[in-house]
Amino acid sequence: MAFKEGDVVVLKSGGPRMTVIEVDGEDCQCQWFNDKNTLDMGCFPASALELPSEAIAFSVGRR
Repeated sequence: MAFKEGDVVVLKSGGPRMTVIEVDGEDCQCQWFNDKNTLDMGCFPASALELPSEAIAFSVGRR
């Protein structure tokens, strides 16, 4: 799946919701708030990310 800036994603292995802030080829730079309510940032391969399950349900139901 191709992600774009502003998409909300999660790691397929679980974790917090993250916002994609930059896409560089197959890598996505993401930001999220950790359990101490501090902003964190990391870079993840797009293949390790997915849309949150409720976002998928919403987009499938739209026409």
